[in-house]
Amino acid sequence: MEEVSVALRQYGLETVLLALAINLCTALCKIPIKMLARKAKDSVNITRFIVFMPVVLGFILALCYVKWFARGAILNKNFLQLWLTASSLSLTFYAVTEKLFPAKSKASDKAAAQASKDLIDTIAAGVAKADTNEGQPVSPQKIVLRGHKQHETEE
Repeated sequence: MEEVSVALRQYGLETVLLALAINLCTALCKIPIKMLARKAKDSVNITRFIVFMPVVLGFILALCYVKWFARGAILNKNFLQLWLTASSLSLTFYAVTEKLFPAKSKASDKAAAQASKDLIDTIAAGVAKADTNEGQPVSPQKIVLRGHKQHETEE
């Protein structure tokens, strides 16, 4: 509770509420995008723009707030400060929430882990094949990294 009061004192009530609204809208907008990405063959092309959603939604929500509630000038210093501060604060809230309540399982993590395992298996098979094909032992070289040229190695 103390963190909330510190945030309210530092940023102001409107900025904190706007940041929370940005988080909520971002979470709601991400749902159909992630569903579409699960069905797609290459989900990275679809989900890579999710990172920019809080900034774009922050602009839209700050614009609506200034136009309808604050009745201030649009695109002046105060508007830009409100937009960028609220968007940044929403990203901070998101990061803290993700650390406190991590997702239990992610399909992309499983796919990345499987791709990494396949790559390791391929490299291991290549190394094993190179070891069996090459009957001559390799003479080790010690490379001295003191600014010498490449031909100045110690054996």
